Amino acid sequence: MVGAWILKILAGIALAGFLVVEAGSPVVVRLQLDDVAHDAARAGATVAQQGGSLEQARDAAVAVASTHEARVDTFTVHSDRSVSLTLAKRAPALALDRIGPIAGWWRVEVDATGVGAGRPPPTRGEP
Repeated sequence: MVGAWILKILAGIALAGFLVVEAGSPVVVRLQLDDVAHDAARAGATVAQQGGSLEQARDAAVAVASTHEARVDTFTVHSDRSVSLTLAKRAPALALDRIGPIAGWWRVEVDATGVGAGRPPPTRGEP
């Protein structure tokens, strides 16, 4: 009797732990990806400010993103040579990402804008 009760508690704790880890995965990936996105935008902006082409600037951003298994979805070089981009990465999941209505939660996207080395960041309202 007591053994069955303990087993139910342990199963409940295991299930709750699984759900916390599974649901927390996109949050952790978003936090990590935010830093990577800013680093990638800065790398692209540095190349753009040094006179590099759009392709070279994008390649610099892609190089930074790919070291963290992220993908550059959008990439823009602005007239002031700052760079805006969107990085995407799939958060790891074991099962919950297969449930149709919530499957998209594990596709994490982060936007960032960066300026090259030696320039102040853009003020609010600027690209």
